[in-house]
Amino acid sequence: MKRALAVIAGSAATVLMVSGVAIGATSPAPATYAACVSRVNGSIYNVTKSPAHMKACLRGDTRATWTSAGATGAAGTNGTHGATGATGATGATGDIGATGISNPVLSQYIGDWDSATVYNKGDIVAMVGASYVARQLNSDSNPLYNTAPSGDATWAMLATSGTVGATGAKGATGPSGGPSGPTGATGAGPTGVTGATGPSGGVTGPAGPTGASGGPTGPGGATGSAGPTGPTYVPSPVLTANSTSTITAGALTTVTATCAAGKVVSGAFSVDNSLGGPYLTVTASKASS
Repeated sequence: MKRALAVIAGSAATVLMVSGVAIGATSPAPATYAACVSRVNGSIYNVTKSPAHMKACLRGDTRATWTSAGATGAAGTNGTHGATGATGATGATGDIGATGISNPVLSQYIGDWDSATVYNKGDIVAMVGASYVARQLNSDSNPLYNTAPSGDATWAMLATSGTVGATGAKGATGPSGGPSGPTGATGAGPTGVTGATGPSGGVTGPAGPTGASGGPTGPGGATGSAGPTGPTYVPSPVLTANSTSTITAGALTTVTATCAAGKVVSGAFSVDNSLGGPYLTVTASKASS
């Protein structure tokens, strides 16, 4: 419901109208009023003559206060002209008039709270899921710790986030897909090429068995005659390392050498005809590693 404020000022009275109902009539003394002003359409609500007990305004709306003047009395009838009287004494100074209607503080949303921003009275900020309105000029006053009645009470909470609602029920399963489409027509492709010629007849059979061997083995030959007797064995001298000796040709000669571990023996061989030979001369020496 829309509400309207009408202040009728004149010689008769001051009247406050809310939804067509007069709530302030002729009064012999000034009175202070308070109300909320909608930021959406400018309508007035929560009008009261007790500003200290006024209900809270909606978020973003403005609280306004004003004072009404006392009503002017009715004009009297004109009297007859009397004789001019003596000059009267100077009258006393009249009372100070009532304070006029104050200019309401308009609130505005600034955004998330920032410690580096200077906030004016009425500025609105958001912080950690809640909104706050400044109660006075301030800077670097964290609303979490300075919201009335805590801290320096520079902020008042306007609203905070509600609790998380319960999980909704699971929705019904949607309908299945539409029916299967018709089978497509058979394609009219060209005739394929003729396949390659297959392999020839079966595999070659296994080889036949081996034939029988030839006739029996013939008789052995006669024993040959004995050969001539060989020469008598004559031992030849034994050669040792680092020595020189002469041996008879055709005789068996033994060469021995004693070497340290890891050593080898080398020999020099030559034919010596100086003694009516021929003789084989063997020179053996102990070789280095």
